Amino acid sequence: PEQIVIFGRSLGSAFATWLAGRVEARMVILETPFASMRHLFRAYFPFLPPAFFFKFLFPNYRWLKKVTVPVYIFQGDEDLVVPFKVAVYLKSSLKPDDRFFDLKGHWNERHFGADHPITLELACGGGSIPLDWPGCTRNAISSE
Repeated sequence: PEQIVIFGRSLGSAFATWLAGRVEARMVILETPFASMRHLFRAYFPFLPPAFFFKFLFPNYRWLKKVTVPVYIFQGDEDLVVPFKVAVYLKSSLKPDDRFFDLKGHWNERHFGADHPITLELACGGGSIPLDWPGCTRNAISSE
């Protein structure tokens, strides 16, 4: 378990979050996650009545509360797919030592992946990310 880092990006954040609540791992890294499919839908279509039923809700905000290992979330403040307010909703589900990184820009073409320096620093360096790396704002603070 100490060598397992669970990584999820966009829709993959749902599967990563679900898995992280059920298996042992070193940490969870989520890039552009969403609170739930319902939150995402309402962000795009606030004018429609909430009468739609979703077969798969992907309630990341609920699943995240079951995760016991450190969680690191990276979200662009101008993301083109997952609106910032949908990802920020996840802050309420984070533990005190988890971190939410508010990145400048949309980051849709600059996703992290397993070989990105930030991902490697988290996975190999124990989670000590300096707050002065490019793209990181001073809002990159803990879940408080």
